[in-house]
Amino acid sequence: MNAQRLTKLAIGLSVLSIAGWLGLAQISLAGDNSEFQRTTADVVPVENIMVENGSPNTVQLMRPDGGPPVFIPANNPNAHVFATMILPETVLDPTQPPMGRTVAWWDVILTVFAPATGTINQDVMISIDKDVYNHTRFHWTDFHMELGRGIGAAFVPSGESDFLFFKDQPPPISVDGKFMNPPSQDDAAAADVLWWDWKPPVNPGAKPGELARFWLGINVPREMFNPNGVAVFTLREHATIPEPATIVLVSLAVVGLSGAVRRRS
Repeated sequence: MNAQRLTKLAIGLSVLSIAGWLGLAQISLAGDNSEFQRTTADVVPVENIMVENGSPNTVQLMRPDGGPPVFIPANNPNAHVFATMILPETVLDPTQPPMGRTVAWWDVILTVFAPATGTINQDVMISIDKDVYNHTRFHWTDFHMELGRGIGAAFVPSGESDFLFFKDQPPPISVDGKFMNPPSQDDAAAADVLWWDWKPPVNPGAKPGELARFWLGINVPREMFNPNGVAVFTLREHATIPEPATIVLVSLAVVGLSGAVRRRS
């Protein structure tokens, strides 16, 4: 009889271990970039930033009230660093399956115009205020951002040597606390990927109909600007909900452990 109880307890612990492993895998970041973060004495201010929606079926680049994006000049007191832009996004329900773990993927194309005074010989730093409106029926429990070029199947992630990266000073933040600060990232000083997780009840994620607000800085390398002083890159984003399989495994583990403890008692 004791052997049967021990067997059931071992099975329950095994299932719980598997569920825990899957949960950790879900919040871990693949890869570890060692991209060197350039230090520049002078960061070039930009004159204009244009935004293009690379995923028209998923995200609308406007405020929920229909207002257009607003650009704040670099010399405005509300500008965090050098050139600040408010990027309002309304994320719609995805129109294509799967409808499970992946809630939505969308690409935002950023076009940065250098000053018209001459050739870019320094990197450019931009800062972005992002208001992301969850107009889906899913509760977002984490939020991902990745830098690269191209959109859709042609998207090429930023690498270790292209000097396109998220700035760590000042650090990226979830402004409204919907997600945990600081975000996980693939490199401490020159990240190409940011991953904000939730931790309820303090960091509850973004429920349907809610805004998630972020602030982040991006280093745009001087080599990315063409002879006309224009640089184009992509900010890929997605939000997720808990893996259904993970939820099932955790539930089974809890039931198994509860049954084993109850029988032992």
